[in-house]
Amino acid sequence: MNSLLDELGRLDREASPIGLEAGVLDAVGRAMAPAPITLVQPTPRRFPAIARFSLAAALLCAASVSVVMLRPSVSVPTAGLSGRGEMLAVSLEADVESLLALDQIEHELEQSVAAWSLRAQAVDSDLNSAWVALDLMDSSVDENGAL
Repeated sequence: MNSLLDELGRLDREASPIGLEAGVLDAVGRAMAPAPITLVQPTPRRFPAIARFSLAAALLCAASVSVVMLRPSVSVPTAGLSGRGEMLAVSLEADVESLLALDQIEHELEQSVAAWSLRAQAVDSDLNSAWVALDLMDSSVDENGAL
């Protein structure tokens, strides 16, 4: 029986045309493979000449307006500037005096805090010594009837 099946397989292989396997592989590959991917490079877009000139004109206009707005006015008298300088000096002097006054207040506050801290330590030590001297196990009654 085995020999008959082997003979049948050999005859079947010989009956197939040459290149059958390659043909089947090509047909299956075309049916199963996806379509090839095509890459398209975009062409660079260029601004038209009118747009470039418009952009340059807008930038030039903005720059000239900002220069006119930011430069000091020529019509301001110089006498007004010296008054402003004096006001600035007076303001700075007042600020320095305020800072010096704050420094004095801070020094006085530090001294007050130190004094209160010493007083609190004294009260704490008085309370501790009172608690140590108190005999909690004493059940004697004083003349008023209190423990």
